Amino acid sequence: MMESLIKNRYKKILLIAIVFMSIHIICPDKVIKMMTVSASEDRIEVKEIDLGEYSSQMTVGEKQLLIVTLLPQNAGEQSITYQSGNPKVADINGMGRITALSEGTSKIIVSCGNVKENFLLNVVAAPDTNVRDIDVGDCPNEIEVGTSQMLSVTIIPEDAICEKISYESANPEIASVNEIGRLSGIAKGETTITVMCGSVKKYFNIKVIEPGSEIVPVTDIEIGDYEDELEVDKTLTLYTTVLPADATNNKVSFESSDENIATVKSSGEVKGISEGDVVITISAGNIKKSVPLKVKIATSAIRLNSTYIVMQQGENYALKSTVYPAGADRNVLYESLNPDIITVSNDGVVTARNCGTATVIVKNNDTSTAATVIVNKEELGEQPIGKDNVPEKNLTEYTNTVSVEDYPVISADMLRYFYDTGQVLLIHGTDYTIQIDGKKICNYENEFYTDIQVRKTSDGMYFELNRSENLCGQVVIQFNDNGVKGKKLYLYNEAKKKYELLNTADQNSLKLDVAGKYLLTEKNISAGKIKLIVIIAVSIMLLVIIGVYIGVKKQYWFW
Repeated sequence: MMESLIKNRYKKILLIAIVFMSIHIICPDKVIKMMTVSASEDRIEVKEIDLGEYSSQMTVGEKQLLIVTLLPQNAGEQSITYQSGNPKVADINGMGRITALSEGTSKIIVSCGNVKENFLLNVVAAPDTNVRDIDVGDCPNEIEVGTSQMLSVTIIPEDAICEKISYESANPEIASVNEIGRLSGIAKGETTITVMCGSVKKYFNIKVIEPGSEIVPVTDIEIGDYEDELEVDKTLTLYTTVLPADATNNKVSFESSDENIATVKSSGEVKGISEGDVVITISAGNIKKSVPLKVKIATSAIRLNSTYIVMQQGENYALKSTVYPAGADRNVLYESLNPDIITVSNDGVVTARNCGTATVIVKNNDTSTAATVIVNKEELGEQPIGKDNVPEKNLTEYTNTVSVEDYPVISADMLRYFYDTGQVLLIHGTDYTIQIDGKKICNYENEFYTDIQVRKTSDGMYFELNRSENLCGQVVIQFNDNGVKGKKLYLYNEAKKKYELLNTADQNSLKLDVAGKYLLTEKNISAGKIKLIVIIAVSIMLLVIIGVYIGVKKQYWFW
């Protein structure tokens, strides 16, 4: 029976083969089409690329692997390609592993078939873990024979890698110091103590005196200049001088009245812990001095309900602000830089007076932000670009990365292209990079001048954005010069003829909404100082002009 079944199965297979061979002889294309149609019908195209969890910021030398998923998961095309827009900043291999090479930005592009996904990667410098300095604390000038004192040493920066701190006395027979920093007076005389960590060394002199020597009392403690306000998680150092200089007990100690509000080290470094008032007591001998400080929560940002407002003459608009974080100074002031065009009340109500473009500055004691206001005469005037006012699509395509030399001006047509596509435009200058996100363009008719003239002085770095003409929207500027320093950004107020604090920002990524003249500095710039500089400059210019005039006219004086 089994043999009969096998014979019947082979007969069926043979019959099917004969049928296919017959069809192939008569219509060979039909057989090929039957075999290929079924395969093509099962092929599913890729609709979307999921980039998964990834980090948009990396440090130089860091690596990360993209875990990419194709959707739908049963798509027929499974070939994924990876590309870096700036290989000098970041490199990505065929497996999706990104390697951060240098500081800057690069667009990472993932493709499969006709589908593409991308994100902008920001590469920053790796943190410095090398020992830069050693703070030896309040080292004693004198020590008695037979007494000891522990040295209080701090490595700078505090997170630097230091395997071991070592100590050495130039003359151990006068004063010795052990491996943990205990200083001991051995015999009368003077010597030098060396503190070492890696390649960094610090020295101080010690005088060993006989017990019972004449005591010179402390008469006063001088305290150097300091700020009476301190932000949470920030530090300031109190510098002191004991008088007279030859006082016997000249060791200075510091104490905080409430360490929940602020702590203080033996070096005089005060750190803000939480909001409140605290008193730092400084002692030396029988003299004590008190330093009252106010610790506050710094404002990280002021957010507005709108940064681009279009109004008609006579209309009012309620500008609302929110201060972050919650505990920061909520006493916000509103100011119009163009009072002939708009006015603004103390509670943020903007009133349109005349046609034109104006700026509202919203600020507290820590930082500020700005809103652009356009006042039109008629309802059919200039309107903001949005969902209800989408212009005709631009057919011209532009590259995402350009140079200042090739594009001194970003035209309205080019801005319109990036607005339509929502892509990011990167502009590379000699010492800076400008980023314009198409999703943040408010008015593409405002052309953008890419050339930024930078001037560095002892006060900081001055630069002018877009020749002080209206911006198309928010732009991000990254300065490539590592010598650029400053956490305080000032904007020049043309109406008041002075610089006003705009933001406390990281100079590597300035997000600016307002065109104008800026100053990036570490200092607190006062209006008086700026005016004094202007007066001095004008005076020098007048003297030069008078000198030239006298030189030219001198020959006529003796006629």
